[in-house]
Amino acid sequence: MTVHSAAAVPGERARIPEVAAPIVSRPRLLRALLRSDSRSVFLAAAAGSGKTVALLDYAREAHRTADTAVAWLTVDPRDNERAALATDVTAALLGAGSTSLGAAIQQLRLSGQHGDPRRLMNSVGQAGESVLLCVDDVHLLREPAALEYLWELVRSAPERCRVLLAGRFEPRLSPQRPSLQRLVLEGRVAEITGRDLAFTSSEAAALLGEHGVALDDADLAAVMARTEGWAAGVCLAAMMLSRRADLHRAIAEFSGDARAVADYLLSEIFSEIPPEMLDFLVATAIPRHFDVDLAQRLSGSDSAQRILDELERNNFLLTRTNGAPARYRYHPLLRSYLIAEARRGGNFQSLQRAAAHWYMEMGDALQALEHALAASDSAITTAIVSRFGPALAVEARSTRVGELIAKFPPGLRRCPVVLLIRAASELAGAHPHAAAATLDAVHNSEPLVGDLGVLYRALRMQVGMRAGTLESTMRQIDSRSPGSSGDLLLDAFALLQFGNVELYRGHLDAAATHLDGALTKAAAARSDALALQAMTGLAAVQLGAGRLADARSHAAHAIAFGAAHDLLDDTYQHIAHLVDALVAHLRAEPVAEQVYVENLPTLVEEADVSIARGAECLEAILAFPATNERRRVASTIRDTFPDALTGTVPPHFIALLAPDVAHIFCEVGEPHWITALLEPLQATLGDVAELALLRALIAWQSHQFDRGKAELDPILSGALRPVVGITLVRALVLDSAIAHEQGRPSYAHESLSGALELAAGESIVWPFLELQYGCHDVLQSSRGRFGAVDWFADRVLHAFPENVFGGEGLTPRERELLRELPSWRTTEQIAADMFVSVNTVKTHLRGIYRKLNVRSRREAVSVALERGLL
Repeated sequence: MTVHSAAAVPGERARIPEVAAPIVSRPRLLRALLRSDSRSVFLAAAAGSGKTVALLDYAREAHRTADTAVAWLTVDPRDNERAALATDVTAALLGAGSTSLGAAIQQLRLSGQHGDPRRLMNSVGQAGESVLLCVDDVHLLREPAALEYLWELVRSAPERCRVLLAGRFEPRLSPQRPSLQRLVLEGRVAEITGRDLAFTSSEAAALLGEHGVALDDADLAAVMARTEGWAAGVCLAAMMLSRRADLHRAIAEFSGDARAVADYLLSEIFSEIPPEMLDFLVATAIPRHFDVDLAQRLSGSDSAQRILDELERNNFLLTRTNGAPARYRYHPLLRSYLIAEARRGGNFQSLQRAAAHWYMEMGDALQALEHALAASDSAITTAIVSRFGPALAVEARSTRVGELIAKFPPGLRRCPVVLLIRAASELAGAHPHAAAATLDAVHNSEPLVGDLGVLYRALRMQVGMRAGTLESTMRQIDSRSPGSSGDLLLDAFALLQFGNVELYRGHLDAAATHLDGALTKAAAARSDALALQAMTGLAAVQLGAGRLADARSHAAHAIAFGAAHDLLDDTYQHIAHLVDALVAHLRAEPVAEQVYVENLPTLVEEADVSIARGAECLEAILAFPATNERRRVASTIRDTFPDALTGTVPPHFIALLAPDVAHIFCEVGEPHWITALLEPLQATLGDVAELALLRALIAWQSHQFDRGKAELDPILSGALRPVVGITLVRALVLDSAIAHEQGRPSYAHESLSGALELAAGESIVWPFLELQYGCHDVLQSSRGRFGAVDWFADRVLHAFPENVFGGEGLTPRERELLRELPSWRTTEQIAADMFVSVNTVKTHLRGIYRKLNVRSRREAVSVALERGLL
């Protein structure tokens, strides 16, 4: 943001500057400054980060809300003379507009002692007013005497005086004085950094709005990606966009080489950079990220570490990422300007070629390929494909690889290894049918053996799973084993695909064998991404087998591994979190809100539709118990669950969630929604116990207990196999509830005892809470008679909500209907008033009777009156 101040005139530098562009108030920054308990605050950030505007905003707010006298000084290089700095600070305090402060400072000035910062601050304190002293551009102070004066000024500030310093980097105080960072750590100085000053999306939208620019979410995200919230970048974007009609095109053209941006960079960033450092910046801007070794290779400088340390110390537009070795990157606008400089200087291609060779040496095939193509060097491109072909297919987890292949020479695009890479990229983009066509083309071109044969079979298995052609695929190729290539990375990938297929087929032991092998080879190949996939797959295997403790252990291992290896945004990291959340759900433990706040939305955007809809459905299931909008949440589940049945979601996940879905539909009085799921569930799972369980639930909901019992008998006898063992627990709990309703207490006790014995080992609590109104009485009446699992029966009993028979146990529709019962109007009249069918009213009535443990409308009214529900 342009600040108008005449630095050469001390009187004007000692006044609050005016800004040319409108200030957008940022309450977030104001709160950070106002809440700080430190008497001094240091704003340290790169040029153009909005330090001066933040000071101005805070100064005006402090004056408005606390009647604070504001003194301002914009530092000039001449202030490196201690006497000049002292004179200018004194002038700033005299110009603060306070009579008492002015009198105190003037008296000190006449005595000739204003050059002593301690005496000056003592006079400020004697004035008895709240004072804010803002000193901008302190990075221009370099001389020890001036820096010593500044340090004493900060240290001597009285109780009602606050000192705000702003600069591009921390002033270098004398070795005898503690650094500002030391004072920050001690709490004597608060620090506001470039990260704090960066505009958020909403703040950027407000600033753009001040310039008459309104962007949709996608265009705003593009502006934020280019600027990263850098204040100067956002302001330049606003000014540029305000003059353009085609905003989308203007954003695409907004880069560091745009005239306005380049002019700003030249005047504010590069004006004091020596030519040799500019050469270093141009060379190292070629890769998106670089470490010291690559910086030395590209720049030819043995001083790369020293230069980077200096740039970082001076808050240059450079970011260092954590890890070993440390990696660096330039701000996107700065990098695009530097790359344009490389093109103008004629060394763009040679730098790209050098980067490609370096990445080849490091074994990073994808980065090497990007730089080889940027250099338009077909020889290096061919060498990379020849050396790293299978590895590129393994790493093709985004559409980026497909975009690079499109830039290959035509002859290279048709070779078998490139076709396999293309198929892997198409799978990554959720285009399994396109991948199948590509694999057909490569299979028809020539026999595939060795590495290419292993890769082909692995991709074929993945295509079969995703395209719904798995059975025919397994007849065409040897599906027993992926084979071995001798290449650790490729073999890990192949084992992983075969393991995922067996997981999808429900063959958990075979899946575990393949995934264990994949994990071992991925670790040996140092492929963190493949290792994380294998760990998450093993967690899913344990969950499907009903071994919740092992599932949680594997999920925790995957989560910790992903965090330690910078894979927090990886799809499989999110899936590992969800496995842990499902374990918590089945154990009726609180599921941390951040689990689905941070992980589920990411999976909802997943390219694989079945995974995306499955994640959205699970989000609704986890939210349902606590929501006040049960019908809306249930409708979301109704709309998303069918899509989860048609893709790559493993069948045991479906089998675990289906009874949850059915119970939720019953809770909102829509059991016919369950009926609509039976056919697609059968197509996905086959004729399994889970379908019979759902039919039994429908019968239970409609009080057709004999029909419900008939559906359960094949499950309990073993005639129908369950996909997951937990289904048998659920069947026994429902069997007990039906027996209780039929007045068979001994049988109800026996069935519930069986359910408790099966569930106790893994602490599976949720199936008992799903049928709380049919289960609670049996648990209570049989308390102390469950033998070895009495401890678990007590745990389940304590997990029930306190109001198990209270009004909160009724759905909103049921409570609405309950209020109608004392009117004694007919079912038809009530249905008309509630805008539902007579059958729906009857369904809700049955739910009320069951939950209140009554058998008639008169009893329901009586019990409701006793319990204060009416």
